[in-house]
Amino acid sequence: MVVANRSSIFSFVLSFLVIARFWTAHHELFTEVAKLTRPLVFLNLAWLLTIVFLPYPTEIVGEFDSHQYPFVVYFYIGTTLASSICQSVMAWILYKQQQRNPGSGSVDQHFLIGSFGATAGLLGAFVLIPLGTSYYGLLLLLIIPQTVSFFTRRTNKTAKTT
Repeated sequence: MVVANRSSIFSFVLSFLVIARFWTAHHELFTEVAKLTRPLVFLNLAWLLTIVFLPYPTEIVGEFDSHQYPFVVYFYIGTTLASSICQSVMAWILYKQQQRNPGSGSVDQHFLIGSFGATAGLLGAFVLIPLGTSYYGLLLLLIIPQTVSFFTRRTNKTAKTT
């Protein structure tokens, strides 16, 4: 019984892990928010829509072969990309709001760069799908955060020595 449903089980676990990662970043993003603006509320609702919707494309991942149905890959990565775009724009708004009112939030430059880095990785994965990368393009999400951390540390060291 379990073996016959392994693709559904895999899809469930995948959906949970992706949503858990988005949710922890979202929680970190809103930890010290002092004021919600209308654009922020709208983007937050759009983000929430993508999170609530994500189990649907994830279930399709478990049901259809991505080589036979490439739309499945576009659908899944596109949905996660939409979530990431919403979250990155919210981070940008909160970062700018925090610059105007110091002490009004917890979004630092490192968080902002990481958020846009993840969005860039998902965009790269989406753009690479026609080249036959399937889900392997998502490996960019492992490379980009390390690259961002490296350059952020390097930039911070250079700034401190000058």
